[in-house]
Amino acid sequence: MRRSVTLVELMICMTLLGVIVLGAIAFHLSAERFLSSSEGKTQVLNELTFILQHIQKNVLMATGDIDDVGISVAGAPPILRIRQDINGATGASNNSPEDYTDDRIIGYRFDLGANQIDYEGTEILTAGFVQEVGFPFSVRAGAAVNGGVEIENLALRVNPAFPEDPNTNPQVSTIDTGANRTVYFYSYVHTWQ
Repeated sequence: MRRSVTLVELMICMTLLGVIVLGAIAFHLSAERFLSSSEGKTQVLNELTFILQHIQKNVLMATGDIDDVGISVAGAPPILRIRQDINGATGASNNSPEDYTDDRIIGYRFDLGANQIDYEGTEILTAGFVQEVGFPFSVRAGAAVNGGVEIENLALRVNPAFPEDPNTNPQVSTIDTGANRTVYFYSYVHTWQ
């Protein structure tokens, strides 16, 4: 006697196979969405870290004194200006901390209108700069922060033209859940008191 597969058995087998395949596809799509979201957040977090390290590196080399501060903020959009005892042409130290006339002055422009932060007006550090709702961005320098720099509520997004979406348009900022929203940088050589 020959044993054959009945139509019911075939349908049950096809249904189970379909459930397994659909489950695998759903898992794959979920993993892809998670990876895409993680990549976007990592990209923006790397940009934020790069910008903060870039500013810190230059602030550490600021030179000035209480009467002639080496770190200042002026204009709209705000431009962070940092004076360094460095020859602008060669990049070597001038070794003349008392003479500010031969120093290099660099600047960072924080332009919310263009959604960008640039260095020296030529190198765009990010094009994802956004205004965080409820936490207005500010940058202060000089006497207000004892000769250093205060950057408050800096936020970046993958695409600043669209609202934040953790899956497709993640945002990172210096705002944390403990309401610590400010980053401070101070110079090694800046004489404040």
